[in-house]
Amino acid sequence: MIQQNRSFFIFLVALNLLLPFSVKAGESLGTFQFQDFSLAPRLEVREPSEGGFDLKESWISVQWLKDEFIHGQFRLGTLDQIQPVIWMNPSKDGFGLIEAWVELKSTSGILRVGRLPIPDGFEGSFGDGFWLMPQSEVRKRSWLFTRDEGLTLEAITKPWLTSITVHNGESGPNADAKMWVTGRWQYLDNNTGNGVLLTATEGSTNPISTSSSTAQTTDSFRFDNTKSSKIRWGTLALFHLWKRDYWNLEVGRGDILQDADKYPMGWGRFDVSWNLGGDLNLLGRYEQTQSDLKDSATISKISAFGFLLSSRDQLSSLTLFFKHKEEQPSKNNDEALLLFRINSSSAGI
Repeated sequence: MIQQNRSFFIFLVALNLLLPFSVKAGESLGTFQFQDFSLAPRLEVREPSEGGFDLKESWISVQWLKDEFIHGQFRLGTLDQIQPVIWMNPSKDGFGLIEAWVELKSTSGILRVGRLPIPDGFEGSFGDGFWLMPQSEVRKRSWLFTRDEGLTLEAITKPWLTSITVHNGESGPNADAKMWVTGRWQYLDNNTGNGVLLTATEGSTNPISTSSSTAQTTDSFRFDNTKSSKIRWGTLALFHLWKRDYWNLEVGRGDILQDADKYPMGWGRFDVSWNLGGDLNLLGRYEQTQSDLKDSATISKISAFGFLLSSRDQLSSLTLFFKHKEEQPSKNNDEALLLFRINSSSAGI
């Protein structure tokens, strides 16, 4: 923690030096400016009699602008935003560098390279600024990628968007020398807020990157962390985003291949955030996950509802969210979340 605080202090001192200097030398070095921030303290309570306060999904970012074709971003924040997928060795919690990338724009598309967000599923495709609903179970439990080191090629011809991302798969240095690929295909009608999103991810692992994985022990995946594997999955989402109203129907399906065996997995979710008038939204969710489609005992069902009270400018909000879980074997594991968020960008898109 001392080292993390020292790194953050050095970052702020360097930023303080760079900001005035960039004004004098703007033509040669570009300019630095604060991009956005989020602060999201929360209280989580779980059965039986567990819980506490925590700080997650919080960050501050700085943008570097060279010209209209070249820019970059540095983001410091809580490390829950760059946790590896569940099949990889977990990383430590705390505070650190979660994004650092450079983007090149041209008439044919966008190239982004560095430590960057991975457009995996709906939540990964619309970024951390979208906060009309709390995180889904599959994202919270790291079934999907959040960030990694790699490069993205993106082409936008509204209302269509297509991207392909090649990345390490370990949300950090590429210890196992394997590469992953994530594709995104999206249609979004800005006049109605209706859209369709398809994402697909595929990659390989070996015991160097999976020796400490908790996939089998925590989520009952049929996954041997001492063997090499090939893992693939895809998601399909139908969604509506219009002002303060939102719904999303998303399904996912994947396979874990080890030796000659194939272990299928799947999940699905329906989210709705319905504006009741003014600044109050009613939240509802039904989510089902199954880490092994051949074993019904791995089914987990989550029913949830809550309320979102946001400021008129949507830059701050208070969320109260209750979750009821059904798992085998049956146990008392319901949860309640009280989340306060200050965000420099408004909810939605």
